[in-house]
Amino acid sequence: MAPVDKTLRSEEVGSVPEEIKLGGDKGSIVIKVIGYERPEADNQDDANWLKCALTVEATPFSGTFNSAFTTHDLVHLYEQLENSLSSLSGTVSFENTENDIAFDIEFNKRGGATLSGAAHPHKWLGASLQFRLETDQSYLAQTMRQLEVVLRRFPVKQKQP
Repeated sequence: MAPVDKTLRSEEVGSVPEEIKLGGDKGSIVIKVIGYERPEADNQDDANWLKCALTVEATPFSGTFNSAFTTHDLVHLYEQLENSLSSLSGTVSFENTENDIAFDIEFNKRGGATLSGAAHPHKWLGASLQFRLETDQSYLAQTMRQLEVVLRRFPVKQKQP
C-alpha cells in the first residue's frame, strides 16, 4: 500500500491526531483521524469529511494509506458496536463512504469476535489487503471509548439555520 502522504502529518496540521484501533494481539486496523478536511465548509455534506490515515496490520502484512471518513461513518460504527457489545452477539458490518475499508465483526458466545474484511484504497485500483483477526470484548470496549473521544472532538456538524 502507498505510504502516508506528508499532508496528513499531525505536526503540519498543528494538532495531535486521535486513533481508533480495532483488533487484538496479532493484528489491527487503526484509523488515525487528523482533522476535518474542510473545517470552514458551510455545506453540511462537505463539513463532515475527516482526513484520516488507515493502517491495517495482519501479521505478517501491513500497510498504511490516506483515507477519508465522514463523521457519519464513525457514528454508524459506534452505534453498531454499542449494540453488539451490549449483548455480546450479532454482527457489526462497516464500510466507509469512500469504500476504502469494509469489515464485519462477528461475535461468538464466549466473548470473542472475528474481525474480517478488506482494505482497498480507492486511489490505488488493484491494491487490496484481505484480513481476518481475532479480538474480544475487552479490545472492542477500548475501541468504543476511542470512538467516543473522536466523536467528541470531531462531532457531526449540523446545518446552520
